[in-house]
Amino acid sequence: MCRQVPPVLEELRRIFPAVSVRELDVDDEANSKLWSDYGSDAVPYYYVLVDGKIVARFRGFLPSEHAERFLRDALTKLDSPPEATGTVARGEVPVQTDNLGPRTIVPGFGLKECRVGGMVADAQALFGKPSGQEGENVSFAEQGVELATQDGKIHTLFFMYRDRDYKPYSGKTDKGIGPESTIDDVQKAYGKPDRIDENVISKQGSNPGAVEHYLPYSKLGISFIFHDQKLANVRVWIVRK
Repeated sequence: MCRQVPPVLEELRRIFPAVSVRELDVDDEANSKLWSDYGSDAVPYYYVLVDGKIVARFRGFLPSEHAERFLRDALTKLDSPPEATGTVARGEVPVQTDNLGPRTIVPGFGLKECRVGGMVADAQALFGKPSGQEGENVSFAEQGVELATQDGKIHTLFFMYRDRDYKPYSGKTDKGIGPESTIDDVQKAYGKPDRIDENVISKQGSNPGAVEHYLPYSKLGISFIFHDQKLANVRVWIVRK
């Protein structure tokens, strides 16, 4: 299992004490059939099951704040959702879009014509026909973009700069962070991140063996992932107030 996942699961257990949060060891042969039945093809993979049925899924690593939102959104669809500790409201960052380029990435917002909280149809109008879809994830490989969606709406935007399955995204952030930017550049532009996580990507990942650094800015609604000190992708989500 990716070393970043166990702390995320522990945080989910703390926030959702009435929910059974478990991990499945895919290297254990006893779990291979279940792994196959779930239709999994990557590690990690998050599932929400109710009465043995999958009601939500997400392919790829989710940091704590994203995993909490993913699980909370899935639970709100239930007739009697388990209680979570604390309350969370969802908001959006007010953004002046008049001076934005069509490919400029804005924290907590997304793009001028394709924003988080908007419709998947907006992404299709901007990027064309999706190259693939798996569960709630929609890919635009030729444009270097992936969406995590729910109920036809975008809840996370992924902009890929170095991924073997995507062409590099052609835009930069509102503060000029792009494919040639460094970790120091990000901190100079956006300040100190919530934390800097370091991990070695597994053989199932997009860049096996690379050293990954993850810089989240939860209050801004943006995170940056570097592989071997090079910007790999940028993620944007709605800021929660």
